[in-house]
Amino acid sequence: MATIDELHEYQIFLQRLKNIMVFSGLSPIVEQNLFYRILPYVLFAVNLMSALATLNSCVEYQSNMEIVMKSMGIFITTTATDLKILCVVLNWRDMRELHETLDHIFLEVTQDRRTQRHFLKRFAVARRLSTTLIIMAFLAIGTFVIAPIASFIFQWTHHIHPIRYILPLPTVYPWTISGGSYSYYFHLSTEMLSCFAIFVVACSVDALFPVYIFQISGQLDAMSYQLDALKADDNYDMIIRNCARKHQMLLRCRDIIEAVYGPIIIWMLMTTAIVLCALTFQLSKVGHFKNHIDWMHIADLIRLSSVGELCFRTSFSRRGLHGLEDVADVHLRLFRHRLNFSE
Repeated sequence: MATIDELHEYQIFLQRLKNIMVFSGLSPIVEQNLFYRILPYVLFAVNLMSALATLNSCVEYQSNMEIVMKSMGIFITTTATDLKILCVVLNWRDMRELHETLDHIFLEVTQDRRTQRHFLKRFAVARRLSTTLIIMAFLAIGTFVIAPIASFIFQWTHHIHPIRYILPLPTVYPWTISGGSYSYYFHLSTEMLSCFAIFVVACSVDALFPVYIFQISGQLDAMSYQLDALKADDNYDMIIRNCARKHQMLLRCRDIIEAVYGPIIIWMLMTTAIVLCALTFQLSKVGHFKNHIDWMHIADLIRLSSVGELCFRTSFSRRGLHGLEDVADVHLRLFRHRLNFSE
């Protein structure tokens, strides 16, 4: 019963992540219309606009280290989001193949009660990583989205005039933006959309990475158990043939994951030092909880701290995929030895 409940929880959790991915325009399993085709490019454009504006803020306030650090953190986040969108769009068909392959293998595993337990053994770890990322992304983006709304309400309720209109992100544009004008609301909308893009991409592309690794490693555990639990009356040829077929499919999944997530992980590892410096500087400026703590940097830190474990899981899955060849070869030799012995 516990395995059935875990299987149901896994299906619900995976479907929720895929539903979030639909809002980013990056889902490879959705029938594409014109709007859905251009949605990733719209999100890419607004993120690029925000990235350039935050970079301009760093140049404009280069003497103010606090603003520079905060703007640099947003610049890294927005450029990382654009990189994720670009990696998925360029590998659209491969991502579709990845989803279809892993879903097909999952259906095969669920048909055997004995392998379900081994497949779901690492589900709790993958769900914890993805859930933590989603919560931190929500808190990080929420602080930026709420800031201009809360500032306007505070000034309006306290009868402060003229009202000072602020934008969600620490940006500086090369043109003048008058508070309350159409230009202000346009830039407010674009930065809100940029925050939305950061959230949905982080909750889909980032959160699905540990799930992909879990699916591959879980399938390896199920296949290893299936080979280790062979009995004398089992059909050795069919079982090993199925394992070899799944092995080739998992190798293809590994190659797709490396192609999509390789540049993303390299970028995150390269920017770790900058984010750590920005976070340390932000925390050093906090006094009696009066100053603002940049939750975006904290969310980046937590996400980056999980990169090491995620990279380890990728390496583990890759070693397991290659090691499965030796396991299958040993069982095949054992099967042939038993045939020769029986003769």
